[in-house]
Amino acid sequence: MISSNRITKGHGKLVLNDELTIYVANDFKKKLEKYVNTEKCQFLSIDMSEVSEIDTACLQILIQLKREFTETGRELRIVSHSSAVIELFELYNLGSFFGDQMVLAS
Repeated sequence: MISSNRITKGHGKLVLNDELTIYVANDFKKKLEKYVNTEKCQFLSIDMSEVSEIDTACLQILIQLKREFTETGRELRIVSHSSAVIELFELYNLGSFFGDQMVLAS
């Protein structure tokens, strides 16, 4: 689910992998909670190039995370997308919501 993470000087970086489905959604949400703290993380980049599957349960968690960052004047970016992520974002027309250029990871 999360293969690496770090927060350095207010900048967080996550690398997500494997499946992000309803079966791991609760654990996924709990692991993201430390990034919601405004004092610790002002900017968060999420690399989703290694995500093999994603469903709407985990998509909703990402949407909520994006809203929380936006409402508190912080920035969240998705820096790489797997084909599964692009497919789901396009299905729900979420490219503009997240505001990141959708780039298929090589």
